Amino acid sequence: MQFRKLAAIAGSALMTGLTVAAPVMAATITQVNKISDLVSVTDSTVSFPLFVVGANAKAEDVAGAINVAVMLAGKATIEKSVAGTGLAKVDGPEREVEFGGDIDNAFGTTQFSSVSIPSLKEFDINFGGNKTTLQEKIVLGTGMTLDNNKDIYNGTVVAKDLGGFEYRIISTQTVDLSGLSATKPLSIKILGKDYLLTRIGGSSITVLKGTKGTIDATRSLTVGDYEIKFIMGSSTQAEIAVYKGGSLVDQKIITKGSTEEFDNGNLKIYLQNAYEFQVYGVAKAEIFAAVGSDIEKTINSGDLYTENDQSWQWDISFANTNKWGTSDYIGVKFSGTDKDGNTFYLKSGEKLMTPEDYTGFVFEGFTVNKYATITISPVSGFTVYNSTASSGYGILVPSSEVAAIKLSSDVPIFNINGVEGYQKDVYMLINKTTSDKHIMVVYYDSKSSRYVNATEWKDASGASGVTIASLTYDQTTDTINYTNNTHPKLFGTKTNNAWEAYYNYNSADKKIRLGTSDDAETGDVKFDNTAGNPAEVGTWEHDIVSDFGITLVNVKTNAGNNKVVIKYPAQQVKGKFGLGIQTSAAGGTTYKEAVPITSNVVKLDSEVSASDKSGYDLVLVGGPCVNSLVADLATAGKFDYTCENWPAENFGIIKVVKDAFTSGKTALIIAGTRAQDTMLAARVVQDGTKLASITSSSAKVTGENFQTVVVQ
Repeated sequence: MQFRKLAAIAGSALMTGLTVAAPVMAATITQVNKISDLVSVTDSTVSFPLFVVGANAKAEDVAGAINVAVMLAGKATIEKSVAGTGLAKVDGPEREVEFGGDIDNAFGTTQFSSVSIPSLKEFDINFGGNKTTLQEKIVLGTGMTLDNNKDIYNGTVVAKDLGGFEYRIISTQTVDLSGLSATKPLSIKILGKDYLLTRIGGSSITVLKGTKGTIDATRSLTVGDYEIKFIMGSSTQAEIAVYKGGSLVDQKIITKGSTEEFDNGNLKIYLQNAYEFQVYGVAKAEIFAAVGSDIEKTINSGDLYTENDQSWQWDISFANTNKWGTSDYIGVKFSGTDKDGNTFYLKSGEKLMTPEDYTGFVFEGFTVNKYATITISPVSGFTVYNSTASSGYGILVPSSEVAAIKLSSDVPIFNINGVEGYQKDVYMLINKTTSDKHIMVVYYDSKSSRYVNATEWKDASGASGVTIASLTYDQTTDTINYTNNTHPKLFGTKTNNAWEAYYNYNSADKKIRLGTSDDAETGDVKFDNTAGNPAEVGTWEHDIVSDFGITLVNVKTNAGNNKVVIKYPAQQVKGKFGLGIQTSAAGGTTYKEAVPITSNVVKLDSEVSASDKSGYDLVLVGGPCVNSLVADLATAGKFDYTCENWPAENFGIIKVVKDAFTSGKTALIIAGTRAQDTMLAARVVQDGTKLASITSSSAKVTGENFQTVVVQ
């Protein structure tokens, strides 16, 4: 019969990777318009139904099963995201910084105001007729660097030494604050929040704290669980009552400029100003109220901005206790650590925001997102032909004699001397049976479809070695060389950022390996020749980035597989930084990725086990006359028709059976009077649109084809 072949087709349509997890419970469904919910994906594990066709089913039944299976397989997706290739944007200045470079120097100055960062503000103040403008600033600390230290950051480039990044408020001219007090405070904003300054010191400020409000005969103030009401008052004092839960708990008279405690000290109220009816037309009081703490608070330089958060500290400096000079400031300074006191590093795409997320320092991303990936590995087993033969191509090196190192790029970047155009691959043959002239450069000639030589055998024993190819990729140029001094060495260098791969040739079996064994060894690869003494990195377990932006990828794993993988940037890579509020993020997107299914998802009814019935949701194709599982459900009263009482009319039925053979597992029955009716019902399930409005557990399908079908 054709079932096995057709079932294989159904299975192969789904078998592209991951295994169905069984038994994993998908959503229990009770409506035919929710059939797609039979499929779910959790952590890339698919819950997928088992399809069952009668052992004597006709081809139409199997074809219908295939249609439905492929439809459901399309529902097995997970959402993935792709990072944007652009850079984030800020409202302030932006600068590019070379790896290893000073960030603060790149910005050219250390202080920025609303002139260059629009999100920073300026405020005009008037204290007793003394006027000035307060100005918000961002101050960069010195020594901030973009660092790619390969010993510490595991291939991640970071901004470090950020301690000293600071937000400050300065005065544009000296203003006299004589008389500043709790009864005559100065109202200012710090990080967008209102503060009332009552005193300034050399390295401290005192502020009124709590909830501010005006109360009178019609207005009260709620603070925590307390309601504060005005009883009566004059120009020097106010009588205030405090209620909790609707009940009076305390009532006192407060003198202007004083604080009184209420409810056994749990609530403190400071009377800033009092007004009498005869003068102001209404008696009222301006108060500050705080629950469980002091009304006035002194803030010192070095105090944490937020309790138990080590990252931000107050920084305050005044030369005079009654003047705010142009060199004085109130600020909050980044400590250089996270909230727990651990050293803080800023990675690409991250930002360092001040408290209240008011303003920030943003590592927007890298200036280059275009790389060529080069894989270097030993190869053998191909024949090299003589490109310089006077007629035709004679064999120059037979495949049995080939021992080569292949440099393969995902884009054509190799320029081989004397060869037209750029190549994606270049080969270096080694024949060390001779003491000299044992290196040959080879490439694949697409015109002749042969590997041909670009050079004759050459001597690489000298210090200069042999040039394998030049590398040109947008604005990046490099030269790939080979020398055979102390050790065979393939290397490239760009602006004193070198990689070196060390190979050994076994003359006995004519093979090449990276290093001296097939395991990763420290001397397999060297990198970053800034000081003329590159580090041995063959056993490092992470990516390594040079100051130019050249990256050695997953070094130890690749070295253990006799490979070196290098990412070359299109030009020198720099980090881009910005100050202020981030106005946009680097563009990205999300997409749906199909989760492959590799398990057997189709069985004959004679093959279905008890564990299949309890472990899977089921899709049963064919009626009770051809599918024994449908017949069992009919006998149990869970399906409308047995084989004997099937109606004498041509139709198909789509039926959802909840708790079919076990609790929590669903059976979807697709059956028909004739085989073509079953196939048409399956086609309706596959399409889905004609079931979209049907919320019942079953649907009847009539018609001779999909164009004339009626679903009800």
